[in-house]
Amino acid sequence: MKLEKGYTLIEMVIVLLLIGIVGSGIVISYKEASRVALETTAHQIVQAIEYAKQAAAISGQQYNVLILDDHVSIRNERADATHTIYLTQNQELKAPNLKDYMIVFAGDISTHDAQTLKIIDKSIKRQARITIDVATSKVRVYYEKI
Repeated sequence: MKLEKGYTLIEMVIVLLLIGIVGSGIVISYKEASRVALETTAHQIVQAIEYAKQAAAISGQQYNVLILDDHVSIRNERADATHTIYLTQNQELKAPNLKDYMIVFAGDISTHDAQTLKIIDKSIKRQARITIDVATSKVRVYYEKI
């Protein structure tokens, strides 16, 4: 009787099953990491906006929140950058109703009404919508599917 070399069907099914399990674990962990990155970026931007509001109210100086393509920057009236928050590779920043892509805080007032910033991560089909209601001094974050 001649012994043939090769794999049995059961061995091949088990290997394919293990490859599928490991592959799905990698996809799940990538999506979770992207979700955490989106929430962290939104939280950092909210903290920077809160800082600009409070610093302007305490010092009486003007603080600007600049919304650029890949980052948000907080600057005082001397144009020194006090905070800069960079977006991750898959994130995109939009400010649909914001004129000149800047929010100005001077003393305890702002030159803008309520504003909305959106951080969009298309890889996980989610966005963080940051609303800034200057009249009530509230900054809120809403996480939504897109």
